[in-house]
Amino acid sequence: MAPADSTDWIFAALALTTAVTSTASAMEGSQAGVVTGALASTRAVTGAPTDTTAVVLGDAVRAGEELRTGPDGVIHILFMDQSSITLGPNSVLVLDTFTHDEASRSGKIAMTLHGGSVRVVGGANSKVNETVVRTPDATIGILGGISIVETGGQQTSATFLFGQSMRVSNGSGSETVTRPGFSVSSTSNQVTSPQRTPPQQLSSLTGRFEAGGPSAAGGSGSTATQVPPPPPPPPNQLISVSDRPGGQSSPPTSLAPDRLSSPTSALVGGAMARSRPDTVSALDTPPPVNTVRTQPPVVTS
Repeated sequence: MAPADSTDWIFAALALTTAVTSTASAMEGSQAGVVTGALASTRAVTGAPTDTTAVVLGDAVRAGEELRTGPDGVIHILFMDQSSITLGPNSVLVLDTFTHDEASRSGKIAMTLHGGSVRVVGGANSKVNETVVRTPDATIGILGGISIVETGGQQTSATFLFGQSMRVSNGSGSETVTRPGFSVSSTSNQVTSPQRTPPQQLSSLTGRFEAGGPSAAGGSGSTATQVPPPPPPPPNQLISVSDRPGGQSSPPTSLAPDRLSSPTSALVGGAMARSRPDTVSALDTPPPVNTVRTQPPVVTS
């Protein structure tokens, strides 16, 4: 299935913008967001997994739906509060709850990741309430930022990329991460302390969420260390969702100004970038150059 062209991306973005401005709130059962990218993926209503349909660009997404990706599958969803999720290969996720009140710019998002991986980018809701990702052995709360969560059912790994904080908890304890590039692992009987994630592992993690990126070898539950690392990502891969100034709490790379214009994203930015001219037109002429006197004036009597 080929990635969508630029007109499809623009259509999806306009459709979501219209939905946001025309309704004050999105409750469970009504539209929560729109699919802005999909490859080799299916969807079904929770409790009826046999009644599946293909996920296509522009699909409305509602709470209670189960989303699945194949070995080369990717789903990108933009929500009504401008947050987003990207579901990686060989993943199963259920959107449990979505609410958003446009007047107060607040609401709640909760989802269950049964297997595989998901990247969460916070929007308006996550500035007030944590975006919650549940796995079989942990609960991850993401406040105003970007995190990647992956699980194989028996173990969960959560990596904090940017924002205010990421909290990982289960029955044995809780750990909160505030430094970008740090990860926490969870099993049924423990939550590890935050550990710095090696750059090569971060590259592997982020690469699987791009169209044509490395799939999760071995199916759901493979960890980042089991995926062959792709080439190092280009600059401007992360995107800003916070108005905090740069510093220790910001990632070491520069941030793209908005979600739909990153030229390094194969799912979104690559298509959008084609509509922006990158060279000066041949019809343009250089500005005039002022004449500069190089000889002293001749003095006459």
